[in-house]
Amino acid sequence: MNNKLSKDNAIVFSTQILVYMKGLFLMPIIIKTLGVSTYGTFILISTFVGILGGLSSLGVGTKSFRYLPSAKSEYDKAQIFYPPFYFKLFILIFISIIIVIFEKRIKLFFIHDDLTFSIYILPLYLLFYLIYEYSHNYLRYTSRIFYMSLLDFGYAYLHVFFILFYSNKIGLININILFLSQSFVALFVAIPVLFLIFKEINFNFIFFKLNEIKEEIKIGLPIVLNLVVDYILATSDRFILAYFMGAIAVGLYVPAYTLGALILLVPKAIGTVVPQLMSKSVDNDDFLEAKKIFLHSIKIFMILTIPFIFGIYLIGYDILILLANDEVADNGKYIATIIAISSFFYGFNILMSQANMVDLKTVVIFKANFLAGIFNLISTFIGFYFIHSIYVPAITTVLSFMIATIYFYKTIESKWLDNSIFFLFIKVLMISILMFIFVNISMVFLPELSMVMSIIIKILLALIIYFPLVILLKIL
Repeated sequence: MNNKLSKDNAIVFSTQILVYMKGLFLMPIIIKTLGVSTYGTFILISTFVGILGGLSSLGVGTKSFRYLPSAKSEYDKAQIFYPPFYFKLFILIFISIIIVIFEKRIKLFFIHDDLTFSIYILPLYLLFYLIYEYSHNYLRYTSRIFYMSLLDFGYAYLHVFFILFYSNKIGLININILFLSQSFVALFVAIPVLFLIFKEINFNFIFFKLNEIKEEIKIGLPIVLNLVVDYILATSDRFILAYFMGAIAVGLYVPAYTLGALILLVPKAIGTVVPQLMSKSVDNDDFLEAKKIFLHSIKIFMILTIPFIFGIYLIGYDILILLANDEVADNGKYIATIIAISSFFYGFNILMSQANMVDLKTVVIFKANFLAGIFNLISTFIGFYFIHSIYVPAITTVLSFMIATIYFYKTIESKWLDNSIFFLFIKVLMISILMFIFVNISMVFLPELSMVMSIIIKILLALIIYFPLVILLKIL
């Protein structure tokens, strides 16, 4: 089981890195061709659509997909897969109608005067992304991790390829092209998976009964609300920042945020693989195996995330210059490190959520993130009342995720935890501090280097000291 866990985690983590790099590729293209303000608008609309997509299921499907990994027959899989798909489709149709009705108000909030955007693209995007999302879910919950990763990779880089091709061969990109191309790429990469789905469980019209919808919402709504609150925690800073300081401030803030949040690839990769393995073990009355998987995941998470915080402090400023420009780097040089700290707490919360999901304790997950979300909103508004700085949302984000972490740790069932987690944290923290000191001292004795070479040398020095100490202290 551990070999499969490690293999699947490696596949997903590698893919998530490549997918995340997509944003880093698009960032300089958009900023340098369309400007910081347009990039900020693109981020705001993307965030808005993400919230709509997350909220649209109302939690229907959460319970169903919990049992898909254990489903054996074609009939059972179809009964689990199709009803939540059609339910969410109907909700998205309703949301699309609302978007069209309130077109002017939506544009008034998101679009500045010199930018043209067609609101009718959003319903198309929501529909095509739904098809992509459920293709992804089918591969994930039937444990086809490699093909799921291939789907994600194709979705990310076909979009990048199209944007590069369009800008070089056809003409200047605009915000309409960004969303249209993303929509059609989502549909295109999902087509092969649709053939697989139809082959294995046929094409069916299977719908929930009313009492089943009520049961699904009862279990899943806290998760959806949690996703919305979670999304608010991760993205509300951009909307509040835009309200107080404009889209340009968002364009300055998001590159540093993106860099600092890079390490979230680790818990997200783990969260893609681990839940179904833990669920299978619990369903087979082997809780000790489920706990072993859970603790092993926490170990991987800490070994990779804690040193990242120190590493991003060492090289964050130079990377921001390479990715964007001097203005972005000057404004966000410490934000990346602050967000890296918040990402550690956020990532730990993701892992705690996996254990609660296996136990179907969705209310606990919601309460933790709701508490943090309310604190985040209130503290950010208060902070901006006194200080207009892009550092305000970064600091309040750290505090919010810390609150959620404390709540999770105090409410999770003791059967999942033991003292090894605390001692692991202390060991990895001490090694990371030693790594940080070693790299700083070493750089003093080196001649002046170019920016790229300085980044490479710092990374190599960090790896040289960190991983041997991890092995020496038998952490791995």
